[in-house]
Amino acid sequence: MLFPIFRPFLELEVSNRNTFIFLIQPLRLESQVYLNEDLIVDDLVYPVTSSVKLL
Repeated sequence: MLFPIFRPFLELEVSNRNTFIFLIQPLRLESQVYLNEDLIVDDLVYPVTSSVKLL
């Protein structure tokens, strides 16, 4: 499994022919990269060979 996820849902049966399903899917993924060149964000410099967490 690449990313563990939790998907809560609610199933509501209104009649024999109608069912509503509400599903919540979280979309936040986190990643970490290893830099091959300097990265400049605003005035902050991340040097080569450092790692940066991405949200």
